[in-house]
Amino acid sequence: MNPPIVKKLAMSILATSFVLGGASAWSGEIYSTETAGYNQGDWVASFNMSKVYVDETLGYLNVGGATVPNAAVSIGNDTTVTFDISYFISNNVALDFFVGIPAKAKFQGEKSISALGRVSEVDYGPAILSLQYHFDNFERLYPYVGLGVGRVFFFDKTDGALTSFDIKDKWAPAAQVGLRYDFGNSWMLNSDVRYIPFKTDVSGTLGAAPVSTKIEIDPFILSLGASYKF
Repeated sequence: MNPPIVKKLAMSILATSFVLGGASAWSGEIYSTETAGYNQGDWVASFNMSKVYVDETLGYLNVGGATVPNAAVSIGNDTTVTFDISYFISNNVALDFFVGIPAKAKFQGEKSISALGRVSEVDYGPAILSLQYHFDNFERLYPYVGLGVGRVFFFDKTDGALTSFDIKDKWAPAAQVGLRYDFGNSWMLNSDVRYIPFKTDVSGTLGAAPVSTKIEIDPFILSLGASYKF
């Protein structure tokens, strides 16, 4: 992952920590130990604003049977809305399903193919099923980790310099680190980071020449939102 993404993630996580810490100054009146924490059979639904940070690496670019040296693309980051719902199979272990409104990837030619400009556009997003472990020994703070698998879907593929553009859906591993702050009365503030690395096939036509390549994408999804336990 490149340094700008690391810096943005670190700053966002630090800001979230201040929000969570500051919340304790005014939430004491509505906090109830009777509703704190999780129990087997609980459901927790979360609604988040999410920032998608992307690091991408283009493989060998084949155009008309010849390899184009030093070719690269940039995708760009995006902001979207995500949702997830968890079911607690024990007091600490939950199954979580995560989806969201697709983010937009704008493939821009870089290095030796920078003259192409906008290569293509596509909307994309993962559907992730994870097994989570929630820690419960920090009073109102509930850290959690998760591991699972996701399917990355691509929608609304739009041609640019590359025509007949196609990019394949892909399975990917998914890892997650998160933190919830319990306000009581079943409401929580939620923040988490998900990592879903994958490599997929891209094809199309440049002029009359067929084009094929692979692209490796490392998305980090940083989310901040509200959770409700029922």
